[in-house]
Amino acid sequence: MEPRAALVTGGSSGIGKALAHVLGQEGYAVTISGRDEAKLAAAAQELRAEGGAVEAVAADLAEEQSIAALVAAHENAFGRMDALVNAAAEGSGGVPLANLSTEMLDRHLDVDLRAMFLTIRASLAMLTAAGAEHGKALVVNVSSLAAKGGTPGMSFYAAAKAGVNALTESAQAEARSAGIQFTIFTPGFTATPMSAWTRQAGVAPEEMVQPGDLGEGLRFLLRTSRTCHVREIEFVPPAQREIIERLVAMRERSTTGS
Repeated sequence: MEPRAALVTGGSSGIGKALAHVLGQEGYAVTISGRDEAKLAAAAQELRAEGGAVEAVAADLAEEQSIAALVAAHENAFGRMDALVNAAAEGSGGVPLANLSTEMLDRHLDVDLRAMFLTIRASLAMLTAAGAEHGKALVVNVSSLAAKGGTPGMSFYAAAKAGVNALTESAQAEARSAGIQFTIFTPGFTATPMSAWTRQAGVAPEEMVQPGDLGEGLRFLLRTSRTCHVREIEFVPPAQREIIERLVAMRERSTTGS
């Protein structure tokens, strides 16, 4: 059994991969999940090159059975869970509400919110055991600044992430005496493949939060004492407001045809 182990959903790219790197650097054995098997294998190779123990599990988190199999695979590999990072998210954006299909809405709710609930529920036994052992099992749920204010083309994503915030706060209220700390990571626009749609408005990755910034936030959490509960960390690019204004202008141009 590893001395510390973590499960990271969405660990094959973007924010999830950055968080998995930090966990490995901090001595955690890590299970990463993702849908794209090639990207998942490449991410696992990167992590192993840094000397960590890594389990890679392909999973579609819209399916409850895949989540159960993922958590079971982690337990079989490492026997414990000291940290759970829910970073998986559906990668579409820039869709006006008028053009939003029910299928897209359902997919976002399934992956961005329902899967987080199911993954936490499936992991609670191991997290509770870790909390009883050393007083600080961690659950980091990646939300979004979109949940706190209107972002054009992101209504479906914002709604799911607002649910993530409520889920996290309620789960923390239940786990208060179990040695489990729940923290919300709230990034603004972040330079990941999911934000590529903003380039239509001339937004450059260099204007955004970098995935490694969230990694440093996780490193901070891993090093705080068990008597310090950090409820939320916001990661906001200085240009956040300007980026939204540019997206609004782009939407208005597309609507008027000018």
